[in-house]
Formats: sequence, C-alpha cells, structure tokens
Amino acid sequence: MYEYSGRHKTGAGSLIIIALFLLSAAGLGYLAYADRGLFWDYLPIASIAAVVLSLIFAIFNLVRKNAIGFLFILFLLASIGGIVFSSLFGPFALNQRAQNSYQEGSYPEAIHSWEALVGHYPSSRYYQTAMGILPMAYYQQGDCINTINYLDKALDLKLLESNLETSNMYTQCHLDLAENYFKQNSYQQAAHHYLATINLYQKLKQDYPDTDEAFVADYKIPELTFKAATCYKQAGDRQKSNEILTSLIDQYPLSEYSESAKEMLFANYINNALQLKQQKEYEAAIEELLRVTELFNSPRDVFRVSHYSQVILSDIPQIQLGKAALQHYDQQEYDKSAYLYQAILEYYPESSLDYMTNLVLSKINVIQNSSYHNLSFTGEATRIYAPEQSKLEVNNTGSHDAVLYLSGPQKIRTEIASNTTLELELMPGVYQSAVEYLSRSSIPLFGNLSFEQDSRYFLDIGF
Repeated sequence: MYEYSGRHKTGAGSLIIIALFLLSAAGLGYLAYADRGLFWDYLPIASIAAVVLSLIFAIFNLVRKNAIGFLFILFLLASIGGIVFSSLFGPFALNQRAQNSYQEGSYPEAIHSWEALVGHYPSSRYYQTAMGILPMAYYQQGDCINTINYLDKALDLKLLESNLETSNMYTQCHLDLAENYFKQNSYQQAAHHYLATINLYQKLKQDYPDTDEAFVADYKIPELTFKAATCYKQAGDRQKSNEILTSLIDQYPLSEYSESAKEMLFANYINNALQLKQQKEYEAAIEELLRVTELFNSPRDVFRVSHYSQVILSDIPQIQLGKAALQHYDQQEYDKSAYLYQAILEYYPESSLDYMTNLVLSKINVIQNSSYHNLSFTGEATRIYAPEQSKLEVNNTGSHDAVLYLSGPQKIRTEIASNTTLELELMPGVYQSAVEYLSRSSIPLFGNLSFEQDSRYFLDIGF
C-alpha cells in the first residue's frame, strides 16, 4: 500500500483568509483609535468569525501537514482572547453589569456603569439601551434633577414614549424638587418647580381625563398655585405673586385656597403700597391702593379698605393726590378720580374748591353708569320772587346721610344728614343731579333736573 507523507503547499484560500485576518486586525486597530464605541461593538463579532475560520483552516492545514496551520492556531487564540476581552471590558460588559445591578436594586452601581457607557462609548449600540433606562434608574434612586434631564434626552431620541408613566415621573420629580427647595428657603427655584408641576398636571388632565391622576390633579392644582404664589411673595416678587393669586381666585373660586389667596393678595397690595409710600414713590403707592379698592369692594372689606386708605393717603402731598386724580379723570376712569378727589376733600378741605368741579363730574359719571333709581322733583314747583335765581329744598327723611351732586351752570356738592332739610339757591338751567347715600348698600339716585328762575323746587331723597 502506498502511504503519502509529503507536505502540501499553502493554498490560495488560506492566504486569502490570512489577508482577511490582517485587514480585520488593521480595521479594528483603526476603530480602537477613531471610535472606541464601534471598536467594542465589532470586536466580538470579528472575534467569533475569526474563531470559526481559524479553527477550520488550522485543522485543514495541520491535517495536510502544512506549518501554516500553527499560524491559524495563533489566530484562533487571539480571537478567543478578543471574545473574552470584550466580555470583561467595554460597553457590553458595562451594560451587563448595569443590568444585573438594576435587577438587584443596586441603583447607584447600575447608574455608575451606564453613565460610564454613555460617557465613553456614545457610538456603541448599547448607548440607546443605557439612555432609555437611565431615567428609570435615577427615578428609583430619587434623583429628580437627573431623572428630568435623562427623560428629556430619551424622549428627544424617541427611546421612550410620552405616556402616563413618563408624565407621572415628570410631575412627581418637579413636585419633589419644589418641596425640597421650599424647605431650603430657595423660594424662586421652588416657585419655578411648582409652576412646572401645575403645567404638567394640567396637561395630564387634558391627555388622560379619565384617570385617577386627573382626579388628583383637580384638587392639587389650586394647592400648588397657592404655594407658588407664597414662594414668590417670600422671594420679594409681589407682582408675580399677585398675578398667580388673581389667577387662582378667578379660575378656582370654590377652592378651599381661594379665601387664603384673597387674604394674601390684599396683604401684598397693602404692604407694597406702604413700602412705596415710605420710599416716597407716591404715584405707585396710590395705584396699588386703587387696585385694592377695585378688588376688595365687598361689604366685609369696607372697614379695612377705609382704614388702609386713610393710612396711605392721609399724608401723601396734596399735589401728588391731585396729579393722580387728574390723570385718571383725563383717562375717563371716573371711579378712581372720584375716589382720589374725595380723599383730597377729606384730608385737605381748605383746597376743596380747587377740585370741586372734577369731583362733581366724576361722581355723576360714576353714578350715571351704575345701577340707580330715577331722581325727580317732589310735587309741583312754586312761584317765588328770586330774579335770575331758583331755589331747591332738599328733604332727607330717610335714616341714611346722603350727598347731593349737581352739575350744570354751577358745580355743587353738599351733604344732607338724615332727617334734615336743606335749601339751596341755584342759577337757572338744566342740571345733572345725583344722590349718593353714605350707606354703601343703598342704590344711588340720578336724573336731569331743570330749574327756572323765580321758582322753588322740592326734592325728597329719603327712603
């Protein structure tokens, strides 16, 4: 029997595979330099392929007693080393360690591994895995700032869906941050996160109206709105606090926080007016007080508004009050000008004649544009001898003091106490006439009255 014992030459296939191995090694070397993420991703793939091919060609050449087979054994060992190396280091190893730690509840360790993966291997295929789960890991750890940060990134990359779960995470994180900042007296930051929580609750109600979370949002929003206003007040931003309080009162009038909001709003305006007056910013102080008179005009507010009005206006210079009154008069804001002219009359009576015309016109305009009863003469006029004059007898038989305003050839303001009679001499003509009772609950009177000379007229304003 003939036994063949010669050595075969290296075949073309082996040479081609060797060339492929060398090119692959060069390519991996380039990736290790240029892009470590891709290097670690391709290393196990290239190593597995190299193991299979090295094993086949090593056996093939050794059987044929070709020394090149030992070279393939070296390739085989190097490839196995590449597989082992990629399982112990790089993004695959980091992801595996992070996944195991996360499942065991070791969130700091999981976060550390994923952060290393994200920071060092942003081009790796495991990058998206890490970015998609890092928000959950930080949320489990209670790190709200990083939860929000990574939620934003994951949603931008479309690695997570915007759903009820992510909405709840956002909401809870902003709320926790708000509460923590409030405890630390960081009121501006607390207010920012309270407002963010409110916006998230409102969006949650809109997107998921039939959920328990939407039900919770209904009673949480007024509470958080009040807290946000409180934070801005504590931070010294009363204007922003007032805007939020006004919104709360308008949108949630039946809320348990509505009354508290009204009290804080009142205190904000009054304190700001007092501070502005102390700084001699009289015009701004007057405007703050006028806002109070607009917003707080219920019967229960009368006395405290009147008290603070006296405190603020009583020693503001007359010229400043007159300037502010005239400005509102020119802008046809007669309720405000009347209020200020009345203050001048009260605190600077010696100058009342200088402002009487505008006071009368302001009051008549206010009454004319409100709910009123018609004012007309009582009975027929009587003839008297009073050349170029007429007379008016006003009888207040009621239980409330009143003020009569006449605007015509003369501008007159006069007070008529209850159960008294007053007689006035007037120039003949047509007068716009109004009666205002000092009892705020009483409806005023208004009418156009014509007076002829040599005539006496009677007016009964009692009720």
